[in-house]
Amino acid sequence: MKSAFKLTAFALLVALLAACSRNSEEPEPQACTLIGCVNSIELRLESELTYPFTVSIRGGEDSFRFVCEEPTSQIPTGIPATGDCQAGIFTMFNFSPVSIDVTVEWPASSQSVTVEPDYETFRPNGPGCEPECRYGIVTIQGQ
Repeated sequence: MKSAFKLTAFALLVALLAACSRNSEEPEPQACTLIGCVNSIELRLESELTYPFTVSIRGGEDSFRFVCEEPTSQIPTGIPATGDCQAGIFTMFNFSPVSIDVTVEWPASSQSVTVEPDYETFRPNGPGCEPECRYGIVTIQGQ
């Protein structure tokens, strides 16, 4: 009986030492949420806006066109973009090319530029969790 007790005590001691000697450098398992995200670019027109104007954006094989007849003009739904004609801010979703061509047209003039957006990456579910998305902001000085 004493040897069974000693054997059990020895087994418990070995198990305890094994648990305590675990490598503390192993990363702890991480719980990730399931928030999604998409790559996008926000275009900001920095000037006093005169109406009407049209903004055309092309990058890679994608293109977008925003027509602002007046400050309250609505951007059509059904395109992967949103815009605010009064603020001069336009956002394109599922869009993150290396460079974009932007043309702003007014009745008497136009301005065209090619820019390479600076992107920031973010992970909405935390570090080490997918997805990773890119978000860029491009500022254009207007008319």
